[in-house]
Amino acid sequence: MTGRKKLLLATVMAVLLLGSAELMAFLFTRTHGNLFRPGPEVVAQALDMAAYREFLATRYDQELGWRNPRATSMLLENCLGEPKRYTWNAAGARADGELRVVDIVAVGDSFTHGHDAADSETYPYRLQQITGAVVANYGVSGFDPLQATLQFERVAPRHAEARVAILGVMYENIARLPNAFRGAYRPISKEPFGFKPFVDVVGPEPVIRANPNAPPAVTPEELRARVETALESDYWRLPRASFPYLAGIAEVTTTRLFLFQVKKRLRGGDAFVEFEDPPLAAGLRRVIERFLSSAQAQGMAPVVLFLPENRQDLRSAAGLAAALEEDHPGALILDLADAALAWERYSLNGTRCHPSPYGYEQIARHVAAALVERGLIEEAVRTAGD
Repeated sequence: MTGRKKLLLATVMAVLLLGSAELMAFLFTRTHGNLFRPGPEVVAQALDMAAYREFLATRYDQELGWRNPRATSMLLENCLGEPKRYTWNAAGARADGELRVVDIVAVGDSFTHGHDAADSETYPYRLQQITGAVVANYGVSGFDPLQATLQFERVAPRHAEARVAILGVMYENIARLPNAFRGAYRPISKEPFGFKPFVDVVGPEPVIRANPNAPPAVTPEELRARVETALESDYWRLPRASFPYLAGIAEVTTTRLFLFQVKKRLRGGDAFVEFEDPPLAAGLRRVIERFLSSAQAQGMAPVVLFLPENRQDLRSAAGLAAALEEDHPGALILDLADAALAWERYSLNGTRCHPSPYGYEQIARHVAAALVERGLIEEAVRTAGD
């Protein structure tokens, strides 16, 4: 075989191998779409303008990104398909009617708001029943600690008589902080309008950035442009699933989402290794310390409550909680992982739902006991039937 034929054969073989590899890479992008940025057709399907206009009218918040409905009550199914009553007053607190005299202001994400639970099953409501102290529940599902802190700074002046402020931080919240658009972190179909303020942790020091959808986009073109920009620039941004597909797969292995998932798998279980990442930990600490300062400025005793997502991870926040407790002895730093409870009953379905009524009850009892021990409220009273 001549040298020219050998070269031709080698070229053909290389093309076939590369073509086969590219075909396999293409098929991989179709079966692992969660590792890649949603395509234009997926974005177009998610951006329902009628739904967006309704969002602007009922849930949009220029500073916080979104908010609870106002003066509304509705039945929603929890993750087990059970109907649960949700009620919000005119201020967006989860309550039936105006809260005139408040002892405790609670802010946080869905674990504070009481997602998957009826009004009377949330931890703030149970805390009120256990202690007799009036608790204003300003938790909002999907919030991160920055949004919750900004929410507290907004509502605290309405409750000048309140003695205690509680910031609930579910372990996973640390991953939400640097995220400017929820659709870049979770499926865009579930979070199509989820723009929010965020903590920029890429530079030498964490910096708080404003909601990128403020003032809000109005036209479909403007909204789509903002979404595309967010998907391209977000902290959790993913590569495009486009030709050459091999390059896209190679890029996937360098994304933060992939690298954190690899670290988590190597550790085993569901530990949030983000707490071991210095920039992310510094960002969360910065926000928590802002909450501590804001609460003290309002004359309220600050409480930071770390909440495990489920029983599979009861250790991720321990280091940060200990450091905050040492550096801020005047604050009450709690980690529910320290509580002695039946962790197999904590979540509605074992691991992936929000807390069960038992779980929310145990959160309330853990907080009540700590508040009494610190002397922040009077001796807790037992509710009828306990």
